[in-house]
Amino acid sequence: MKLKVEKKTISIRDDNDNNREVLRDILINDENKEKSDLHKYFIENREEAVYKHLSYFDVYERYFSRFRGKDINLLEIGVGYGGSLKMWKNYFSINGANVNIYGIDKKEKCKRFEDDNIKIYIGSQNDRDFLREVKKKYQNWTYLLMMAVI
Repeated sequence: MKLKVEKKTISIRDDNDNNREVLRDILINDENKEKSDLHKYFIENREEAVYKHLSYFDVYERYFSRFRGKDINLLEIGVGYGGSLKMWKNYFSINGANVNIYGIDKKEKCKRFEDDNIKIYIGSQNDRDFLREVKKKYQNWTYLLMMAVI
């Protein structure tokens, strides 16, 4: 198990399922049981890594909850390892909503998250030509998220 503490963020990496379960039990305490659906997804997700600060989820819920169950197109720039794309799809896809999630990242491995409603473009946020091409294809964004953009 690797533990890294940086400012207000704790990163834990571990390939042992038992250790991961212990960490989840620590995070899922009485204080966190009534948190937002995004927070719950983050805590309960056992499939793909979602790298977000826990404090973000309350803010996301405040601004995004009104779009749940509605048709949206969301673009996330800087998707990290890609797990957040599935989180967004899960969060917005209620009541038969047409939800399309788009991601931009420079890591090829993000492509493994593509499906009918998740499209990932591999390129750099610093490449203006690349960004123009993406913009030409899809101009009707409901939301644009920029995570881990430096």
